[in-house]
Amino acid sequence: MRRFLRSTIGKSLLIAWLLWLTGLSGVIDHVYWHNLYKNVRHSAPRSIVLVSLDDLRDLGSGYEAKVLDRLRQMMPREVFFDAKVQPGADKAGDAAFAQSVESYGRDLTFIVRSQQLDDYSPAALRLPPRAITRRAQIAVSAWNGNFLYMVVSAPTSVSIDGRSYPTVSTRLAHLPEVRTGLVYPDFALNPATIRKISANDLLNGAVPASAISGRAVIVTSQGQAPLAGYFGSEMMPTVVHDIAGAEALRKPFSLDLTALPLLVLTMLTLVGASFLRRYRHKLPVYVALAVTVLLVPAAARASGIILAPDAAIVGMIAFAAIRLWQKRTRRIQHTNVSGLPNLLAFSNSDLGVGRDVVVAVIARYEEMLATLPADHHGEYARQIARRIGIGTGAQNIYQGDSGHFGWSEEARPLEVQLDHLEGLRALFAAPLQIGHHTFDTNVHFGLDRNEGLDALTRVNSALASANEALGSGRTIELFEAHRLAEAPWELSLHARIDEGLRNGDIWLAF
Repeated sequence: MRRFLRSTIGKSLLIAWLLWLTGLSGVIDHVYWHNLYKNVRHSAPRSIVLVSLDDLRDLGSGYEAKVLDRLRQMMPREVFFDAKVQPGADKAGDAAFAQSVESYGRDLTFIVRSQQLDDYSPAALRLPPRAITRRAQIAVSAWNGNFLYMVVSAPTSVSIDGRSYPTVSTRLAHLPEVRTGLVYPDFALNPATIRKISANDLLNGAVPASAISGRAVIVTSQGQAPLAGYFGSEMMPTVVHDIAGAEALRKPFSLDLTALPLLVLTMLTLVGASFLRRYRHKLPVYVALAVTVLLVPAAARASGIILAPDAAIVGMIAFAAIRLWQKRTRRIQHTNVSGLPNLLAFSNSDLGVGRDVVVAVIARYEEMLATLPADHHGEYARQIARRIGIGTGAQNIYQGDSGHFGWSEEARPLEVQLDHLEGLRALFAAPLQIGHHTFDTNVHFGLDRNEGLDALTRVNSALASANEALGSGRTIELFEAHRLAEAPWELSLHARIDEGLRNGDIWLAF
């Protein structure tokens, strides 16, 4: 587990998980949904009509009674009254309003609206006097919001003084039975397409009965309604969220799966991609993952399933950032003064199948560098690499310390390979000309032919063989697999002899 958390994928997962738990990734979630619903829109249902009281000369109960009476004559399916209801000095108006309410019976619903997000307290949800509401029903509008005051969800019912009341969205949706849980508004609903009618036009006879008949009518005073954030738009009266919530409840599901499914999918995909050797094979996987994370939440929400993309996006960004940093660091570490990649880069490369690893060491290399000006050191290494490339056809020559140069080439029969390296040594018989300096170059080779081993082991094996060839004066030294098994004994031979002498296991007999 510790090894996994130290890996690039493990670090990305940890970053995404912590930011999601602390809520900091909510910024990405907000940006995602806000930009999505700026471009994904559909019209509001024609079955819901808003009648605005804002243009009346007086919002007194007498005028409101006239509006309700006029609406009843136009045969709406149901009416929601969304304005403050408080008895005032106009006793006649109050009596007329109460009579109008009574005439509706159960077909009129009073909306009790919280003025703040996340506030379900009795002080925020004050029920209108029963003397006014009579037999009318009560529906509640109260919403949950995020840290940017954007509406996120609402319960399907709210308890006030021990009694459960449905929310406005639930009543508007006319479900066969009230769903328990939360309502997630359909922010794809375009607020500008909600049909609005002026109460003044209604009273003046400018509105045909067909505009009201058979529809759900919400009589509202938007000047008194609280405002809250609506994804894809500016701040909107919460009556808009009620309509969007009703639209969402008509979908097959109303389920929040949080950010975990997409985060798990992202990590599993990255783990699978890590088994691919070449970047050109990984790139389509990365692109497909990014497209999935960006499109699946939008498609799922169209069915009422909420999948938050923020943790997955954070995970992908963290993974990409860590990989880019690693590549940058590797690029810096793997480049010598000559501009050639070093042996560490060789150890991390893909050697492929049927390849030999060869390391050449230049005798007295450091002495030659000591006689050259510092600005000629890179040119000296590049000329050696160029001569090796000409002789072997290798595209990548890797430079190590103390005059070591490594490369891989196609595996040939051993006799052919040895003759090939002898020929390469003959190529170095001609002296190297660096500025005004001329050097004879004596080269020795270490060869590794053990395909079953990892790249790092093979490079180190060839490097050890090259050093042994240099020390013994031989042109080529072949590193064979059985030497790996003997290496621990050979490397600790002196220590074992000293231990034997101390313990009395070794003695000298005359």
